[in-house]
Amino acid sequence: MSAATESLRPSSSPNSKARAREKEKRQKGDPKSQTERLKTVVRRLPPNLPENIFWQSVQQWVTGDTVQWKAFYQGKFRTRINKENIPSRAYIAFRNEEQLAIFSRDYDGHVFRDKAGNESIAIVEFAPFQKIPVEKKKPDSKIGTIEIEEDFQSFLKSLEEGASKPVEVDSLETLIAASQPPPQ
Repeated sequence: MSAATESLRPSSSPNSKARAREKEKRQKGDPKSQTERLKTVVRRLPPNLPENIFWQSVQQWVTGDTVQWKAFYQGKFRTRINKENIPSRAYIAFRNEEQLAIFSRDYDGHVFRDKAGNESIAIVEFAPFQKIPVEKKKPDSKIGTIEIEEDFQSFLKSLEEGASKPVEVDSLETLIAASQPPPQ
């Protein structure tokens, strides 16, 4: 393009401004992307691996001092031939990068063998979603308040009154007559 045609083109179009802003963001770097990645996922664990056996196998790296959060999700064995097994997986959030690096270096490639001789090789990776679930901190304000509810008190009174009244036993003929429509 010549300089004359470039000067005729408007330089402040909405698309060019948006592109410039996106370019600035990429150059600055997103503050979220610069945070430490401390949450890992251990994939390709055997589907029938019990949770306690997995935690025993990682106990030298995963302790209360080194980990801030952990979770294990059991896999599934498929009974049909045309379906694949769903492997188990575990998520571990370490407290610092050194512990994570040591665990990843030592545990990545760990081999699990089952009774049938099938082998599963564990893979340690960064978890794609780095947030850690927050524990529910606020207790439910309604806990223990049912005894003072007016509706519940009236319900209890109606139950007591109903239990004190003798139950009238209707004869079979009376029940049949009540269930049929009146003759016309």
